[in-house]
Amino acid sequence: MRAESGAEVAKEDVWDQVSALVGRFGHAAEQYAARFDFGISPEVIRGRMEPILGDARRIRLAGWGALPGGPVLQECLARLRDLAPKTYQKTVARIAGVFVIHSYFRSRMTHEAIGQAISTSSFYELTQDLLDDLLDGGGWTVREAVPTLRPMPPPDDRFRGLDERTRRRAGELHGTGAGWP
Repeated sequence: MRAESGAEVAKEDVWDQVSALVGRFGHAAEQYAARFDFGISPEVIRGRMEPILGDARRIRLAGWGALPGGPVLQECLARLRDLAPKTYQKTVARIAGVFVIHSYFRSRMTHEAIGQAISTSSFYELTQDLLDDLLDGGGWTVREAVPTLRPMPPPDDRFRGLDERTRRRAGELHGTGAGWP
């Protein structure tokens, strides 16, 4: 895959970037609430944003190892930053969006469950951005791109055959019946 640009991306920690993005989003939302009076006070928005910023700070302070799959996610993001800086920036912005789990669910989740949701959704966003780049900007076909994104084999028997089922289903969805490669 070719990098989208030669632009250099600051090597600051992803969680610092996520915290900054979420913080700016919250601040902008407070300003809009004050300016346009759409029925939610800036204080309510601040109250909703604080747990989200708290999660970002907690994860940053605990380190990558405290997040399920954190070291792998860290390595993937570091490689993406070097390979495709614009895609990296887009992915980090999407990961910041992952932090904004609806408050209804957040209040019913443990810190561990929030970490799992953030980690899983971050991997999903990373994979989607990579696939998008391969197909749109890299000149790859789906047949060429999909094998590059295959995960490591699962550690137990519950997932055996998942890859074959996924291929079959993809073929059904695309009308070929044969599935992907």
